[in-house]
Amino acid sequence: MAYKKKFNTFSMDANQIVIDCRLTTEPKFELKTNKKGQPVEFCTFGCVNNSTPGKPAFFNAFIWGKEAQKAVDMLHKGYGILIRGKLTTSVYREPNSSINIQQSGIDVYRFYLSSIPSSADSEDSSSE
Repeated sequence: MAYKKKFNTFSMDANQIVIDCRLTTEPKFELKTNKKGQPVEFCTFGCVNNSTPGKPAFFNAFIWGKEAQKAVDMLHKGYGILIRGKLTTSVYREPNSSINIQQSGIDVYRFYLSSIPSSADSEDSSSE
């Protein structure tokens, strides 16, 4: 069910960002091991915000923990969602490489489904 409440498409304070966006990639579930040797589950996906005409803002989003699998099951490319989270930057190194890679994105605390493309609506209704 789509979330119906109207929000500003973009607002931010020092600790939080709220943004209305559309998924540009399918969510991808990953399970990795942290530095302490503990398993960490998360999903990643690309998003775009079109609040400024002609100047789309693309970014990566990350959902951690138990919500990661829910996001993979619930969200698909083209869906509109409202994200609440914080801006993050991380640096990592690919295996067998000496190059550090910097990655920016949003760590998502909560997400709300705001729209489903009409083609997905018809597919869902045809399976009933």
